Amino acid sequence: MKRLNLYILLAVTLLLGSCLRNKDKYKLSDINSTTWEPTIAIPLMNSDLTVYNVLQKIDDNNVVVIDSSSRFIALVYEGEAVFSDLDSFVVLPSPSINELAVPLASINPAVTVNSTLDFTPGPTTVEMYKLLLASGTLDVNIDNGGFNDSLTVTLDIPNLKSGGVSFTQVFGVSAGQSRNFQPALNGYEFDFTTSGAGFNSIDYSITYDTPLNNGVTGTADVDISFTNLALERLTAYFGQETITLGDQEIELDIFNGTEGEGVFKLDSPLVKLDFENSIGIPVDVDLSSMRTTNTELGTVFPFTFTPASLSTLRINSSNNPNDPVALTSVLYDRSEVAEFENIVNGNKKVFNYTPSIAINADGKDTNFLNRDSQLRIKAEVELPMQGYAHGFVISDTVPFAGLDLDQGTEVTNVLFRTGVDNGFPVDIKFQLYFLDSLNNTLDSLFNDFDDRFMESGVVDADGKVTNSTLKIKEIEYDRQRALALQNATQILMKASAESFEGQDERVVKLFDYYVINVRLSMKLDLSIEP
Repeated sequence: MKRLNLYILLAVTLLLGSCLRNKDKYKLSDINSTTWEPTIAIPLMNSDLTVYNVLQKIDDNNVVVIDSSSRFIALVYEGEAVFSDLDSFVVLPSPSINELAVPLASINPAVTVNSTLDFTPGPTTVEMYKLLLASGTLDVNIDNGGFNDSLTVTLDIPNLKSGGVSFTQVFGVSAGQSRNFQPALNGYEFDFTTSGAGFNSIDYSITYDTPLNNGVTGTADVDISFTNLALERLTAYFGQETITLGDQEIELDIFNGTEGEGVFKLDSPLVKLDFENSIGIPVDVDLSSMRTTNTELGTVFPFTFTPASLSTLRINSSNNPNDPVALTSVLYDRSEVAEFENIVNGNKKVFNYTPSIAINADGKDTNFLNRDSQLRIKAEVELPMQGYAHGFVISDTVPFAGLDLDQGTEVTNVLFRTGVDNGFPVDIKFQLYFLDSLNNTLDSLFNDFDDRFMESGVVDADGKVTNSTLKIKEIEYDRQRALALQNATQILMKASAESFEGQDERVVKLFDYYVINVRLSMKLDLSIEP
């Protein structure tokens, strides 16, 4: 309202300036009154609104999609779920070799111990075949305190290789000493298929020797552990497991600000799911939890798939660890989901789903995981702007500073004139309520909320607007009503929208070339005392 005050001052200045410039024509002595009563006409608005402008005002989080050929408009809401919790499939173990109190009497020749180490990961259903390590450490502790000679310990792991060469390390410890060794295992690969049951175990040998072979007796403690193992790539069978992801939701913000009444129906909504799978495991995703939720009432509207088998999707997976990404896309419309158009409409503001992942549903198979394997689900709810609405009420409150007139200036009469040239297929009932600081209603812009402020353009049989409709209204405030507005601190805006013949469920469409021209002007009758 500061701008209104500026307009008034500017107009008064121009009037007074005009009088002074013509002082030779008009004599000040001819003015017998000290009170000025000018009438000022002020243009307040002359603006064009497109469909894009209106949708962005309603919701600035959506993506407005315009078909390049038809110029038809749709809103797209996006969400993404990423599953990359590899621990849900496999937890690498930290097995250890404990040769506690190894007898070393009269080492001549060297003593060799051959054994097998269990490498079973969690969950226990996982059968590991090959494991390429991104990182890891072999933690070797040798206590030679009970043997009166220096000692060498040679560790051989034939099925742990780097560059085709098996792991072999020699550790030397002086008599009466203890030492710790931590060789890095980065880049080493286990091949579990060459020992034991063909998975989850390795063969190893430890050879104990002394330089002198002098028959000295004693014992030594040797502890060897695999620690901090992290996979780069794992080839395995991961069993048949079901993993539930967290609840995913996408807010349909176009319904924000509504008062929970009326009907708003889009007859061709779509839900598109894109899966990017770099987990080399056959995966079935259960989407039977897909639903929309009225967050105001807590009402849940579950999707009903036709046939029901459509609620479970087989997600493509690669069988090549060097080219791991496989893509799957699915599109749900009202042919697959019963009464789909009734689910995504009205004040149901959130689309939800809680996907669960079933692996190896068809039985045993050779799978793989890479360090960066993940299942990425990109969900889109697309709302083509095609449908009908009636009794759909939107309201909002904004600050207002009254007329903010200068001292000595009184408004004796205000006339608002609105002109709306509507190229949209929508009727609008509109009202402004002027409120004081206690939220009491001081006045309203129109006498009747049910009177249409904006009349729909002319719609053809295909739901398209062929001609705009002009609606002109005048609202007059006398001095008493104008004075009341000076105590207003906020404005409650309320609008009720109804599409063309919406009560009869007539389907209309929105195109990006639709335009509403809004013109607003104000005429003030003032009383100004210098």
